[in-house]
Amino acid sequence: HDTRPMDFFDAGGAGGGNVDLMQGARALLAAIHDESHQLPPISRSLVQIEEETHALAEAAARAPATTADTYRFLAAQGIDADGLDPAAFDFTLDGAYAPGAAGAGVPAAEEWNGDVDAFLQREHMQTLMEAVRRAGDHVTQQYERAYWGDFTAEWEAAKPRLLQHLCSLSMPPSRPSAVAAALVSTGAAAPVRSRTRTPRQLAYGAVLAQLLSLRAGGQPTPQADAAAGGFRLLPRMADAAAGGGVAARALDSATLQLVGIWRLLTSMADAAAPILRPGGGAGGAAVTQGAYRAGGLPLRLALLRGSLHSLGAQAAEKLRADVSAAAEEARRGGQPGTEYDAAAALRVEARGLGGAPEESARVTLPGSTGDAPLWPLLYWCLRCADFEAAMRVVRAAPPDAVPSGISALIAARCAAEAGGGGAARAVAAAQEEFWAGASAMDPHERLVYSCLAAPEPQVTLQELVPERQRTVEDWLWHKLFMALAQLSADCDTHTPTAGGYPASGPAPHDALAELQALLRDYYGEAHFNASGRTPLLYASVLLYSLQFEHALAFLAGMPDLAPEAVHLGLALHHEGLLAVSLLPRDVASPADGTFLLSAGSAPPTLLLAPLVAQHVSGWASESTDAARAALGYLWLLRADPGPRLDLAASLLLDSGRSAEALAPSPALGFIEPPALRSLILEVSSRLAGKGRVSQAARLLYQAREFGTLASLLAEELSTAVAQAGDAPATLRLATDDEPEDAAARASRLRHDADAFWKEWAASDPAAASRHGMPLSHLIRISELVDGALAWREALRGPTALGRGPAPSLPSLLAQLDSLSVDGLLPTSPATVDAANAEFRLQPPCVQRAYPALIEVSIQLLHAHFASLRSARLSAPTGGAANWVDLERVRAQAEGILSFAGSALWLAAGVLGQMGMPARAAQRLAGYLADMT
Repeated sequence: HDTRPMDFFDAGGAGGGNVDLMQGARALLAAIHDESHQLPPISRSLVQIEEETHALAEAAARAPATTADTYRFLAAQGIDADGLDPAAFDFTLDGAYAPGAAGAGVPAAEEWNGDVDAFLQREHMQTLMEAVRRAGDHVTQQYERAYWGDFTAEWEAAKPRLLQHLCSLSMPPSRPSAVAAALVSTGAAAPVRSRTRTPRQLAYGAVLAQLLSLRAGGQPTPQADAAAGGFRLLPRMADAAAGGGVAARALDSATLQLVGIWRLLTSMADAAAPILRPGGGAGGAAVTQGAYRAGGLPLRLALLRGSLHSLGAQAAEKLRADVSAAAEEARRGGQPGTEYDAAAALRVEARGLGGAPEESARVTLPGSTGDAPLWPLLYWCLRCADFEAAMRVVRAAPPDAVPSGISALIAARCAAEAGGGGAARAVAAAQEEFWAGASAMDPHERLVYSCLAAPEPQVTLQELVPERQRTVEDWLWHKLFMALAQLSADCDTHTPTAGGYPASGPAPHDALAELQALLRDYYGEAHFNASGRTPLLYASVLLYSLQFEHALAFLAGMPDLAPEAVHLGLALHHEGLLAVSLLPRDVASPADGTFLLSAGSAPPTLLLAPLVAQHVSGWASESTDAARAALGYLWLLRADPGPRLDLAASLLLDSGRSAEALAPSPALGFIEPPALRSLILEVSSRLAGKGRVSQAARLLYQAREFGTLASLLAEELSTAVAQAGDAPATLRLATDDEPEDAAARASRLRHDADAFWKEWAASDPAAASRHGMPLSHLIRISELVDGALAWREALRGPTALGRGPAPSLPSLLAQLDSLSVDGLLPTSPATVDAANAEFRLQPPCVQRAYPALIEVSIQLLHAHFASLRSARLSAPTGGAANWVDLERVRAQAEGILSFAGSALWLAAGVLGQMGMPARAAQRLAGYLADMT
């Protein structure tokens, strides 16, 4: 040991640097006695000692490694380093200076070496590079905005052409998406099966069938609705979407969103019922779209209230679920009311935040053991759209705690729910109160003012209450509430009626239209349906903002959701909440998709009828019941008879079940008898035009449309006779199957027509005689012409086509005499004028058959004359009677030829010819010349 005294070191003796050594020793002594390095007591266990050792090691590792350069730099700047927190000396470089970091190139492993200038230089470079990056981002954003604006304009112009082109292409069927699989998985069991429709679609169809059944007995009345269990379409469709009352926890997310859409529409229809169904109209009765198309403020305000009620019901349901999940902390109690649910939820929220925040005003609800913050409680009442609960909170609040403007506005909202008005003055007063004390307001108080009075229409929910968690529903609720406040003020400040609202017409400042444009044009599908995974969310946003046509057009453009668009469209159309058009697609240019039409600045209209027809055409051919159900879908459309009749006829023809679907049945009771008759006639006419005469005839026969059936059969027989008369002899003698098939079809047609005529004449002789004589004439003409052709072919020998036993010449002459007796043909030149008069009275279908009839008649008379002449030549002694017969036959042939000279010209005009064919005229002249 060194025995030199301490003053030797203090005096700077032989060791040198004594002052520094003493300072270091004192610093070490202070560090030893520092609380952060307190040594553990000896009495602790080994485990405790080990824990303290690890704690000391970690503290030492975290302590900054300061150097003398640091202290010298701080002292030069006049800073007492001993009074600073040791953590302030931690200049270790972080990851921002790694080689891969933006704006840095210093290795991450470099440690602080006390070089302050280098450190400041790096910070300066980092700041410059960050400024350059931000400037570049700003320029890029400006360019993208300008480019995007041009692109949007070009896309809006090109989109209709592209969509029209795509609609003309036949696309291959795509694999069902996850959304479609989810929608198929849940649905109410239906009494019928389908190869293409999902259980949910069948459940929808069952509800619509109930509506059609209710309409079948005439226009529905409240009494009829009551007898049907209080029929309401939208709630029943919501139950069908949910699978017949399945618990919500058992449904998938897509189904829950779909059920939410149906409940939203139910809430809107209920809110608008006093306007659309004044006097409590029947729920099964359809509502016209006149009030909706007028765009009146009363209806739009009612629909907005219904939209807010739907959002409020969702919030109230979640609020009660949260309270039930934390029942012990919530201390809900048994008092009914939304305000008590909200107070319980606020207690749970305060417990999660570690205690209730300081509030400027609190309220004690009646029957409650504790108080609650006033403005958050009012916010939750408004969020749940329970204005009565908000009013009860106002009454329970301390005097002067709630400003008079807010109290008046809540009271006005309660009155508006009951059908009253007068909110404009309350809104103006509340806005004045807001601007007088906005700087000292609680965030939730500002939010309440924003909802009820909208003093700052552009403020966002995040700016008002940044600490509260927000969802799309919360954001949309706030926007809709502000739009309701602005529209209510505008409504009362313009010409009021007895109800406190203007009769119709938008307000000068249309806050709702601005919100609709914001949701549809600014955010749009790209925001709410990112990556195509949430289409129902975007559709819901459009429906909440009263953009029904755009929402359905969007859903119709998605194959998986097009059936939902159809059923939503039919339900909204029934409630009078949809602007629809039954015009063909090529009348106007589509504005959004292929089923939305726009005309200038007018609101868009939805092509609902083509949309429905496209949907039902996919399954109408499955069965007769399916075809009738498809007709029911079309008959739910309130439209002019023409377009609906055209769609229904096309649907039945494409399904191939027209006769079965239109057979007399109580299932068609929803179609009025005149409309059903028009449909049957239209379908039969189209069937006949396509050559499916037998189907058309069967349809008319089962519909007991005998007059039309007789006309149809007469036209077909006339055509067959005319073709038989025009066919050359070589064709009649051909051996292929086609002529034989045509002859067989003509023979069957004549036999069916003859059987029908006999039944009609027996059941209703007067009607048959009045409307069916042309058919009777054509049956006899056709029988004579076909018999004559068969007789002539039989004379040609065994190479002729087999038609069965050919009629004899006497039988054919008897048929000819029968026609002459009825006045259709002259018996001599003296009766030509009478035959001409009768000919002019015949319809064109009978006149067309005369050329073939005259040629056949002349041929038969020529053959009869030749046989009589042969008999006279073979037995010249018994010739007086024979000579008389020859003169009579020649006179009859001469009369027929004279008749043909005038009558056949008119017949040729009916046939589209200028005159009698030269070949036929030569044959007739040759026959007459030979009869000498």
